[in-house]
Amino acid sequence: MVTKKYDDDTLIAGLEKLTGNDFNACEMAERRAGNHQPDLAFSKAFQARLAARALKEDLGIIKALSAYEYNKLCWTVGSFLQLGSETLRSMRAETETSEVSIDESQPDSETSDPQNIG
Repeated sequence: MVTKKYDDDTLIAGLEKLTGNDFNACEMAERRAGNHQPDLAFSKAFQARLAARALKEDLGIIKALSAYEYNKLCWTVGSFLQLGSETLRSMRAETETSEVSIDESQPDSETSDPQNIG
């Protein structure tokens, strides 16, 4: 079993260093591999290829990750491409610091049990 070979901070830092030439090289390699999706930014295979380049990792290692880790890595790359690193880091920080809150409000009439109204 292949273990996780990256962390999100390392991946994002690597993505920030990529250039348009890197993006195009990955795009050309993905097209040669037979991926004909119109917008490769949404292709998990392309996102994995871009991650491999950003991490300076073999693509085979990336593709051998568990399905969960592979999908998580692809989500990070896709989010980076759509939102940029600052927004992605902010989202991650909010997720890490958010706590479960307890809703102490009274139930509304749609969710309350009519038999207990009195």
